[in-house]
Amino acid sequence: MSLRIRGSTEYEWNVMFIFDIYHSLFMLITVGLVDMYHQWKTETEKVNRRTSRMSVS
Repeated sequence: MSLRIRGSTEYEWNVMFIFDIYHSLFMLITVGLVDMYHQWKTETEKVNRRTSRMSVS
């Protein structure tokens, strides 16, 4: 990846390319964390339901 400033267009394109990579990585990480959190929440809710059912019966 070259950051030669041979006219502003190439430099801007490289900056945008790097920014795009970082942005997509950030989005992937955020989506992954949110997904993990939702899975953990549903699992804990299942466990809580199971335990409450046990205590009721």
